[in-house]
Amino acid sequence: MPPVQNFNLGCGQSTEAQAPPSLVAQRQVPGGVELYMEQPAVARSAPYRYDWAVRAQLQVDDGQRQWVFPAPLPVDPLRYDSKSHAKPDYRDVGKAFWADEHNNRP
Repeated sequence: MPPVQNFNLGCGQSTEAQAPPSLVAQRQVPGGVELYMEQPAVARSAPYRYDWAVRAQLQVDDGQRQWVFPAPLPVDPLRYDSKSHAKPDYRDVGKAFWADEHNNRP
């Protein structure tokens, strides 16, 4: 595993204030890292439904250059901009520089 890891765990839109899910465990696998999250506790009588939306971005910085993955093809003129691409959008899939549960399946 890389020496520095930062898992930014956030919540999508909600009608109530929620704490982000907590990371319970992680395991390195041949294709990456599996993260195990704690499902928010809900009273059995509560009519709530939770859906998970996954967004992942890998940033590599060697002190001279920064790479962000997943990246568009090299022929694509789009370049990473921290103002536009640094925060995940949980409402939509297929956003540039973000892997999601629909477009990036193994």
